[in-house]
Amino acid sequence: MGVVPRSVNRITAIEQQKNNSNRVSVYVDGEYRLGCSAKLIEQHNLKVGEVLDEQQISRLEDAEELSQAKAAALRLLGYRARTVADLAKRLQYKHKLAEHTIAEVVAWLIELGYLDDTRYARERLDYLLSTKKMGRAGLVAKLASEGVHRALAQETVDKAVSTEQEEQWARQLAEQRAGRMPGKEWQKVKRSVHAYLQRRGFDSELIWAALEAIEPGDDFD
Repeated sequence: MGVVPRSVNRITAIEQQKNNSNRVSVYVDGEYRLGCSAKLIEQHNLKVGEVLDEQQISRLEDAEELSQAKAAALRLLGYRARTVADLAKRLQYKHKLAEHTIAEVVAWLIELGYLDDTRYARERLDYLLSTKKMGRAGLVAKLASEGVHRALAQETVDKAVSTEQEEQWARQLAEQRAGRMPGKEWQKVKRSVHAYLQRRGFDSELIWAALEAIEPGDDFD
């Protein structure tokens, strides 16, 4: 019986990948071990014939995962601004990255100024308010659904929208909605207005106050 050669973790080949000239496949002891960027090979000055220990291989794998995670994160931010929570969730869900890798990428992006939940909340709220009137509860819920911490979302909304503004918007919307229903029985109008304002994120107290402020005219039964 022949002697089985002992594995020594020697790099036996570094081959350019066919479908991506910027990436290579690294073979250790004749077997494929990992794929990585050609830049990473240069950074670590790896050559065929070099012997690696398991810790070195593990560090290479971690460095490659981090590089891929950074590239993926920048692509996601290239589509639109995101919160820390939303970006982390997408990196984990789509790319199955380790938590420590995601945490490192997030810290890197925050340091660069590419991730800023406070700025995101403020700019996103400005956009929401420019497109349609909503209740403060609805605005807070919308920001929270996009990954803004609820306390930050509440603080941002409270600074931008006063109680008086919210009451005025609720009444204006109630009048507009009711005005589209001439000749309808008043109870049906009230139910429609209530549901409409509820969808817009106004709480029940404000909705009822807005309804009470509407005086049924001659157009209503």
